[in-house]
Amino acid sequence: MLADAHIHLFRHGFHGNVAEHHEVLAYEGYRERFGIQSALVVGYEGQERFRGNNEYLRYLALRHPWMAPLRYVGSSSSEPQELDPEFFGYALYLDDWPRSRELAATLQERALTTVETPIVSINCTPESLAEATESLLGFDACTVVVSHFGLPGRPATSRADAVSRMQPILSLAEKLNVYVKLSAPYAIDSSPDGAGAVTYVEVLLEGLGADRLMWGSDFAPGLDHQTVEATFSLADTVSDLLTPSEWHRVCSSNLLGLIGH
Repeated sequence: MLADAHIHLFRHGFHGNVAEHHEVLAYEGYRERFGIQSALVVGYEGQERFRGNNEYLRYLALRHPWMAPLRYVGSSSSEPQELDPEFFGYALYLDDWPRSRELAATLQERALTTVETPIVSINCTPESLAEATESLLGFDACTVVVSHFGLPGRPATSRADAVSRMQPILSLAEKLNVYVKLSAPYAIDSSPDGAGAVTYVEVLLEGLGADRLMWGSDFAPGLDHQTVEATFSLADTVSDLLTPSEWHRVCSSNLLGLIGH
């Protein structure tokens, strides 16, 4: 069975043009088709059309035990609500998050009252992660999960270039419990075989190990860029870097261990 470390679910779909609950029903079909046991559902309200996503995920989580939702926290959330028991942690997008140690400390304190080791999913570029590193140290008791390979933005031109682009992640992992999602490879390279991500994965395997990497489909945005089959599988060029045991950890047991499913 697979475990999907990065999906989004919106009441009327990612593009806002489908019937209510269409997206979750579609994902249920993909779960059955591809054998997905559980999924980390990343909340997002950073644009007006996505307002109310936190409440929608709370509603869904009460009805779908395979979900592990994360509550979106944006730039206006200086005083975030306490984490509902349905949520496993928080989703931060560094482009709209104020870089303050106070917010990091507040989120950590609130989360620790609800779950033992809350998950903090972070969307960031190498540049924004480097800028926010000092603030993120406030999550020292949390599990930090960096989305989309850390959004390096392009294929690496060399091994040294890949190391440089991954360095903010590797540096943060020296001080915090950090995982990286191997999700949205199309944001690095549009080639269907995932070749553009290979050098980055090699660097992450060397620096973090397979125990700190997790596959994610990036449903439903990923379907705008990849086939269904490519969206719900780890690219062959990346899979070839892993032993069968490592593949199982990356595509299943690492996430299941984090969320207790």
